[in-house]
Amino acid sequence: MAEESVAQDQLRAFIERIERMEEEKSAIAGDIKEIYSEAKGNGFDTKVIREIVRLRKQDASDRMEHEAILDLYMGALGMVAAPPEDEPYQPPMRAAVDLSDVDADLVKAFIEGNKTEAGRKIIKRALDAANGPVTRAQTMADTVAGDGVEWVRRHSDDIKRHKYSGAFSDFGQDHYVIADDISGAKSEPVVMIGDEILDGWARYLCASRTVGLDGQTAFYPVMQYDGTDPLIDCIKWNVAGRMMSDADKSRVAQALIKIEPKRKADIIAALEMELVS
Repeated sequence: MAEESVAQDQLRAFIERIERMEEEKSAIAGDIKEIYSEAKGNGFDTKVIREIVRLRKQDASDRMEHEAILDLYMGALGMVAAPPEDEPYQPPMRAAVDLSDVDADLVKAFIEGNKTEAGRKIIKRALDAANGPVTRAQTMADTVAGDGVEWVRRHSDDIKRHKYSGAFSDFGQDHYVIADDISGAKSEPVVMIGDEILDGWARYLCASRTVGLDGQTAFYPVMQYDGTDPLIDCIKWNVAGRMMSDADKSRVAQALIKIEPKRKADIIAALEMELVS
């Protein structure tokens, strides 16, 4: 009888925990519904918002594979016109987006409503665009001449990652955004020193794995480094283009200091960290 009583207590505890979670789930679902309604009332297309939230939950490689197969099937059915083989490739211009009228409070409410990392990243990008932060492209423009950009499909085992770039690993990178930029031909240049990639390793890999309707890998812009301090430029570009935590920056700093121990102070300063002796 004692064993039966213990089992009943355990069962009751499990059920009560499930019931509490069900109540919380219902409350969260109601909150999310209200956020969507508010977004709709402010002129946003909620179907598109729901689609973005769904896509952001997917792994970038799985999404790219799905989109490639979808394009292939649609092309076979005549739903998508493939470009003529003799037509030269022309990267489309990136359209400017005016986010000055976006209600920041609504955006923040949307973040709180979704309670997901994907939602936070989407809204952060919108807020960044509205507030005009320093971007990787703007940082590059200070040190890299823009007239040397070439759009290529060059992929080779001889192309390696520069040691400065390797120190950043993939900390703070948004692979969905990288894939979107590559597929939309709006990617920033892959910067090289000889056959080594100083900046843009993830963009290079993404382009090599993205296959179009013609069965070829994606074009990407590439240029040779034309600055005077590749270490500091590499750091500045990555600080501007990634969302790194203090822990990420610390790991990057340790790796770079091992490579360039005499430039510890420069590395710490470029990473926007405090120098600790």
